Amino acid sequence: MKLNLSTTSFKRSKKLDKKGLGGAKRRRKRFGASPLTFFVFFALASAFWVLNRMQTKLSRELDIVVSLKELPLSYSVKNHYYQDTIHLRVLDFGFEHIRYDINELAPIMLPLHYDKNNHPYLSLNKEELKQEIAMRLSPTAFVQRQSVESYHLDLEPRKKKKVPIELQAKLETASGYTIMKQTLIPDSVFVYGERSVLDSLKSLQCVYPKNKNLSSSLSQKLKLALPYGVHSDSDEVLLNVEVEELTEQVFTCPIRKLNVPQGIKLIALPSDVIVRMTLPRPCHNDLHEADIVPMIDYRSASEDEEVSELEVVLKNYPDFIRSVHIEPKSVQFVIEKE
Repeated sequence: MKLNLSTTSFKRSKKLDKKGLGGAKRRRKRFGASPLTFFVFFALASAFWVLNRMQTKLSRELDIVVSLKELPLSYSVKNHYYQDTIHLRVLDFGFEHIRYDINELAPIMLPLHYDKNNHPYLSLNKEELKQEIAMRLSPTAFVQRQSVESYHLDLEPRKKKKVPIELQAKLETASGYTIMKQTLIPDSVFVYGERSVLDSLKSLQCVYPKNKNLSSSLSQKLKLALPYGVHSDSDEVLLNVEVEELTEQVFTCPIRKLNVPQGIKLIALPSDVIVRMTLPRPCHNDLHEADIVPMIDYRSASEDEEVSELEVVLKNYPDFIRSVHIEPKSVQFVIEKE
């Protein structure tokens, strides 16, 4: 009896095993693609859900600010309290709610009226307020709830006072420059408020500009710092600063003697001093040697016998002079009888 030890069946089984492995690989590939398919269907479903919500009417809360822009500065609200925001509950389509989020609802301004006695007041009746709200909502909106039905605000006169305006800090210039002129326009304003506040208000400060170490002229608008509860005709002023370059002039001047009694002769050693003056360049031709009078005072020597030198002083020089330097600052002296 012969045994069939052929390898044919073994080879066939190996082929079958390979086919089986190939099928498993193909199944794994199909399974690997399924998450992408899931996400595609999920995105489509989400889009359909959002579109459906946009076409469905939804209810939400909205706020509209109430403005007193037409309130005259010379008047205030009599009861000092009013609801400055209208709270609404609105039913509208979803895409309209998106528009409300993107575009903020415009404030409602209360118009100014006068009664038969010419007393001012701010007012919006029920129908007028309803129309103002409808103008800010879409035609499909329905107001389910409204916190304020109408407005009527009585006004009373504010106290009035004129106060000066001051610059908050001193302006600085770069080395070699000076401020010739500095003005605020206007230099005072009328303010309005309660008497207790205005009585203690002596001036208004304007915010110091960022410009430092100025080397050229400046023209800049500044904000007024108004205290709480104080109102003004204007909330800003114009600062004009004229900046000029500095120059120097040098003079050799004789010393004048003061308070010398008759019969006494006061001799300064030396008899002349050098005077250096710093001034704006445009004023160079306005300074003359006759304007400069250095002096020593005899009384300083007579009151103290141990004094060996007298200080040289300079008085009554022009206002545009920025600095003065005298060489020497003091001089020796001799007192003789005539």
